[in-house]
Amino acid sequence: MNAYRLLSPLHRIISLAAIMMAALMLFYGANVVFSAAALAQEREIDNQIPKHLPIKVTIKNLEKVKKLDNEEWMRDLGIEIKNTGEKPIYYLNLIVSLPDVITEKGISLAFPLRYGRSELLRFSASLQSDDVPISSGESYTFTIPEQLQRGWERYSLRRNFPKKETKKVQLEFQVLNFGDGTGFLGTSGVPKDIHK
Repeated sequence: MNAYRLLSPLHRIISLAAIMMAALMLFYGANVVFSAAALAQEREIDNQIPKHLPIKVTIKNLEKVKKLDNEEWMRDLGIEIKNTGEKPIYYLNLIVSLPDVITEKGISLAFPLRYGRSELLRFSASLQSDDVPISSGESYTFTIPEQLQRGWERYSLRRNFPKKETKKVQLEFQVLNFGDGTGFLGTSGVPKDIHK
């Protein structure tokens, strides 16, 4: 005989309620886990810095309380660069690009990140006494400058582009200058030596 039929109507209701409660807890528990995983993966930061360069890149969240999945992620983003080579780095140029945001000119919106005097973009430029390098083993943390953040705010309002829609962020390499006429150039990090 079926054990379910032996239970009184009250016991049946309690049993069904307990089963439904367990099923709901399982469902919502799985949903919470899924939602947390989805949020963690919501904004993808794609590090496209070539691996052969003498730098180590670490993406940081500057606000420990916040995550990079909020609308103000740009204020919380830190990009730490560690000089893993033997030579000091006098100039470094990276780009934070938003492939989801296409400008009126048909290109991705991007923000330059620069370390060092702008003249050192040229490998033939001479060092000056006030040029301070990122020495071997030292680190420097880039943040997106305040004026570029304000520009992004105005752009997203003007274009009616919700900031939360920027799901992809790319970090790209441009220039690294050791200050001695050598370094690396371009998105693929081609070695440069003006002495050759």
